[in-house]
Amino acid sequence: MARQLGGVNHTMLRAAFIGSGNLHDMTFASGSPFFMRRALERRVEPALVIDDPWPRWFLSAKSLATTATVGRFHADWSPRLTALAGARTVARVRAARPDIVFALMASPLAHLLVDEFRVVHASDTTLHAMFGYYNSFDKFSASTRRGGEIIEAKVLRGAFLSVFASDWARQSAIRDYGVPPAVAHDIAWGANVDNVRGAARKLPAGELRFLFNGVDWKRKGGAIAVSTIAELTRRGIPARLDVIGRTDAVMRGAPTPSNVTFHGFIGKTTETGASKFNRLYADATFFLLPTQAECFGISFAEAAHHGLPCIGTATGGVPAAVRHGVTGLLLPPGAPAAAYADAIMELTSSPPAYEAMSRAALADAAARLNWDTWAEKVATAVSQRLSGGA
Repeated sequence: MARQLGGVNHTMLRAAFIGSGNLHDMTFASGSPFFMRRALERRVEPALVIDDPWPRWFLSAKSLATTATVGRFHADWSPRLTALAGARTVARVRAARPDIVFALMASPLAHLLVDEFRVVHASDTTLHAMFGYYNSFDKFSASTRRGGEIIEAKVLRGAFLSVFASDWARQSAIRDYGVPPAVAHDIAWGANVDNVRGAARKLPAGELRFLFNGVDWKRKGGAIAVSTIAELTRRGIPARLDVIGRTDAVMRGAPTPSNVTFHGFIGKTTETGASKFNRLYADATFFLLPTQAECFGISFAEAAHHGLPCIGTATGGVPAAVRHGVTGLLLPPGAPAAAYADAIMELTSSPPAYEAMSRAALADAAARLNWDTWAEKVATAVSQRLSGGA
């Protein structure tokens, strides 16, 4: 049987898929590994998909140790423990004898395979890039950090290809790990939603509706979003904010403004949840996420599929998801709510500019921010590497 890989026939190119969790579970890692696997499977011959990469004892021990050390120790960044816990997964990959192994956000397993197999490593960051950027990584003990860097360096230096969601992550691989530029690619990720057919927006005459989607309230800039709505209201601009991912507990006893609604977590795997999720995107005027640290921002891609202009921050991998001045506006990290209000008011002063931004977002979603495009580009990169072109 022959499959098309990047426009080239590779007879019986057999692929194994591994992740750090269940690759058939749309809730694992926000769904990105699920959508990666599904799109790639259309372009190769799936030889093996491992949905239970870690034994139960390891998952239990990992959770207990991380909790007991308040985030200082992480077993999945221990070379010795991952080698012990990953032995069964390595044996299963060996038995499958694949031509390619796609390691989807799975450095703790990929380091066990790069010496034996052509591993295509897919991630939105490098470990090194997270230190001094995401607060949770700064809690790592010296031994966890050291072990993690050993794992990450082995993966990145040994991978057949590394595919990142942004040039920000790609440059870290090249700069911090010495990865040759020819085997490090940046390919924008898609939206973790199905069957969304957004329409071009027109600026409403009345109230502006903003949508915030994020669980990590502090890192995602939730307080800035609420303050931005307050600032617009103070300036006489009718505005409303819908929040997905958190409840009003984040207000810490402060009264919730009447024009801010907290919807909590909305699961997209049920018909009811998906319907509510898509309706909130469809009803919004802008997607507002003043995130202070972000590797990519899948929710920006989801907004683009709804034709929703984005207001965000030029940090990390966000510029790969939002094209400043074209599909949205990106402010500098640390910008106050007043600066966000200024940017929003400037854009809404020109309905044609807003409408052009909505059309551009839809075009970007169709041409670039989707998993089929991502998988095709990955397949082309693999084909070129196999043919000796990289």
